[in-house]
Amino acid sequence: MKPITVSILTFGIDIDPNFIASSIPASLQEQLDEAEVALDAAVTADDYPATMKLSPRQLVATQAELDFKRLTELVNEPSTKPVLVVKLPCAGVCFEGCSGYTHFILDGHHRVASARLRGVDVEAVVVG
Repeated sequence: MKPITVSILTFGIDIDPNFIASSIPASLQEQLDEAEVALDAAVTADDYPATMKLSPRQLVATQAELDFKRLTELVNEPSTKPVLVVKLPCAGVCFEGCSGYTHFILDGHHRVASARLRGVDVEAVVVG
């Protein structure tokens, strides 16, 4: 059975359809890879890399569709795993909360949408 999907735009989260992961500078990509490994290896919340709180409205999605079932699970039982975000200089259009930089979600789109629905901030590992 094909999963039911929902647009991330439904939750008031901006998306940049022109974002290309290969446009991330190599030096940042290395830091992102290290952060991703650390997040995956973490056993408890104390093991996560340093995080900061961000409003879901400050984040820009790089994925348009969410799995509705997974999203529902996260609304009912929120995850404490931080989202992985890359902070890049604004190129052209600035999104809400932009202060010369855009925070792109690389991992954790479902957790961001869940937080938006619950009206809370997300913990994010920000690289850049």
